[in-house]
Amino acid sequence: MTQVDFLTLDDILAIHAEQLQLYGGSAGFIDRTVVESATEQPRMTMFGQYLHPQINDMAAAYLYHFAASQGFADGNKRTALVAAVEFLGRNGYSLDCTNDEIYDVTLRVANHQMNKQDVADWLLEKLVPMT
Repeated sequence: MTQVDFLTLDDILAIHAEQLQLYGGSAGFIDRTVVESATEQPRMTMFGQYLHPQINDMAAAYLYHFAASQGFADGNKRTALVAAVEFLGRNGYSLDCTNDEIYDVTLRVANHQMNKQDVADWLLEKLVPMT
């Protein structure tokens, strides 16, 4: 398997806290297990192979599972978006899209109008290797 720099639960909690500090909202969990599960989704494997095989699939897993599952009391969509972008940055990628475009995708995920594969496909179109 290729070396990938995944986010940890501590990373996610720090992202969440930062988003609440910047934009407000209630701290805490609706269900901590949901947050822990969403954190682990991108790194899951079976028979030594990632279940989300490409970098865009892994980033989509962060965005999708946090935005759709709503494990935090507040800030789920913000955490989802920043986690996906942070993950991509750590692994040498950025997105060529506007803030409005990524915001729209995140809202559509949270409203169950996009599935994880839709997000992965959209991210693949927008991925740019950092130099």
